[in-house]
Amino acid sequence: MHVSYTYVYLYVLEGEGIVEAGDESREITADTLVEISPEVPHRLINRGDSVFRVLNVKAPRAKKPTHLV
Repeated sequence: MHVSYTYVYLYVLEGEGIVEAGDESREITADTLVEISPEVPHRLINRGDSVFRVLNVKAPRAKKPTHLV
């Protein structure tokens, strides 16, 4: 898991996986948009053997770098 100090927007382009954010865990598939608030630990997990492609946008520019937890 890691923490970002800005909003994180994840848009699933193809495949399926799991997003864990804070205490929540959800299955996500193509055409899903996820918003994660600043300072919430999060990670993505590919559920299978297929491609899991996700567009990751962070806005606005963070004042501190992302770090692992």
